Amino acid sequence: MNPEQASQANNSQDQVSELLAGIYRERVGIVNDMAELRNMIMPHLEPYIRAMLTASGITEFQAKTMIFYGLGCYHLDEFERYPLLTLFGETGTGKSEAMKQLIKLLPRWKLIESKATYTDLAKGLNKQTIIVIEEADSLKPQDRCEGLLQDRTQKANRKTIIHLPSSQIVLEIDNWGATIIHKRESFNDIATRNRSIIIKTEKRVGYWQDMDVDTADFVEIGNHIMPDSSRIFEGILLEERVSNRTLDMWRPVIKVAEACGDLNYLVTCKEMLKKEMLKVTADDEPLTVATQALISAYYGEVDANHEPDYTKNIKLSKVTEACKNNLLVNMSSQKIKGNLRELGYEIRFYMGNFWVAADAQKNEELEHRLQ
Repeated sequence: MNPEQASQANNSQDQVSELLAGIYRERVGIVNDMAELRNMIMPHLEPYIRAMLTASGITEFQAKTMIFYGLGCYHLDEFERYPLLTLFGETGTGKSEAMKQLIKLLPRWKLIESKATYTDLAKGLNKQTIIVIEEADSLKPQDRCEGLLQDRTQKANRKTIIHLPSSQIVLEIDNWGATIIHKRESFNDIATRNRSIIIKTEKRVGYWQDMDVDTADFVEIGNHIMPDSSRIFEGILLEERVSNRTLDMWRPVIKVAEACGDLNYLVTCKEMLKKEMLKVTADDEPLTVATQALISAYYGEVDANHEPDYTKNIKLSKVTEACKNNLLVNMSSQKIKGNLRELGYEIRFYMGNFWVAADAQKNEELEHRLQ
């Protein structure tokens, strides 16, 4: 980094500190303490962030999310919930390479091969604190396998009774810990998506580069940070009305980021999580997925003021696309159409396309309810 870049970075960090201190003046001492932490820890994490970026089509924010997730794996006993980490994207976007860079840094982990059956998965998860699954789309049957992965995210569900279909054996497994997977297809169950942090990889110009980095600094930081005592930013997010469900899944990453003093990441995370609530649904409300997809589709066509125009009709295909690409849930256009009609929306066929008729009042009420 040259002097000019260093000056810009410092100015950017000062602006972030001023922003937080201005909004939460009683916490200005905490902000200063975090700046000290940042200066001590973040330079040592920079090589691992760069390795992630050069190996795959992800952003710096996504690379840091993976790094903080990995550091949290050294403190699993301190958390009641630990989300799935899902690398999601097309072939050739660097999912496997990003995963390889991360698992180099982790304490003991176990690989579950692709095409594993439900029985293979259940036995593989038993008493393993960190699991890596390649090609998770090939797990069969998907619904039952996703159920095991959901249970794994909550410590309270760690003792799981399962029925192995091939041998009719009833088995108790200890199923709790971190889980890193990569997928090309959307989740079958919205509840699995809700328990996952999604890293969407993208294609990019140029060549991937596999950097070999010394893991010693990462292990040292992992063993010595104290995420359990980092609670300030969690409180800020609650004040910002980020939903408890969203916060439950992001809490480990947020607490680790705070323990590392990365204010820039946390401010970006705050804005992202306020939008993330549009992707989170209650597991017992089957119609909510369709409404989320509808609101998300409108946000995909925002005007210059970054506000959705609920007075316009929207193509049903846009809603289906938002369901798959934004919510990462497989739901047919026929199913979405039926759900929206059940909720009182009018679906019209015009010029060769199905359209969801505009209902500004209903959409605004739905968005408010989701928030």
